[in-house]
Amino acid sequence: MPDNNQNIEIAKEDGKYKVVYENMAELSQRTKLPVSWWYQQTRQKGPDAVPHIKAGKYNLFIPDKVDAWLQRNKNR
Repeated sequence: MPDNNQNIEIAKEDGKYKVVYENMAELSQRTKLPVSWWYQQTRQKGPDAVPHIKAGKYNLFIPDKVDAWLQRNKNR
């Protein structure tokens, strides 16, 4: 899970701010990686864990943070 000190990408739309995120299915479709692989990544702990937000039973992902994580871990 991401550090509370990490910056979160925020978009301004119609004068309001909102966090831009994807759910597991959207992330899987965009990255062409199976949902099961993403679930496995969310169970990892530590500094190299995929950045995600746990909202109840749902995992949410900030696209820019995940893209940067994928780039850093492409040989994994």
